[in-house]
Amino acid sequence: MTENKLIAIVRVRGLTGLNPKQKATLEMLNLKRSNQATLVHLNESYNGMLEQSKDYITWGPISKPILISMLSKRAYVEKTKLSTLKDQTQIQKIAEEIIGGKSLKDLQIKRNFRLTPPSKGWKAKKVRYPQGDLGPRESLDSLLKRMI
Repeated sequence: MTENKLIAIVRVRGLTGLNPKQKATLEMLNLKRSNQATLVHLNESYNGMLEQSKDYITWGPISKPILISMLSKRAYVEKTKLSTLKDQTQIQKIAEEIIGGKSLKDLQIKRNFRLTPPSKGWKAKKVRYPQGDLGPRESLDSLLKRMI
């Protein structure tokens, strides 16, 4: 995977059967509950975290339209929705800054997005991506579209 590539990480499974090392890794990724997502720029340390917790999450690159949709519908600044504070053009500029390399923390946006379970449900929560929902994907857009 390339350096500084923006990816979305979604927690698929809950706490049951989680060992302490995986739990700590998920907390470092700021994914404390299932159906939560976060955005990170991929580097070596995140690669290790993703491999450590691959049995509980799915991840992949995110496109700009889906990022704008997530920011406008699910992003919070402290306890207020981002869409009530900014208009659509400002949200698009924020999305460009995030794609450009800024983190959500730099922009004072909460780092996790609380999503709904996907419409039409999960395929299989305990099986890897082509047959199930865990692990890396080529693109996370179709899943995120169902969850926003």
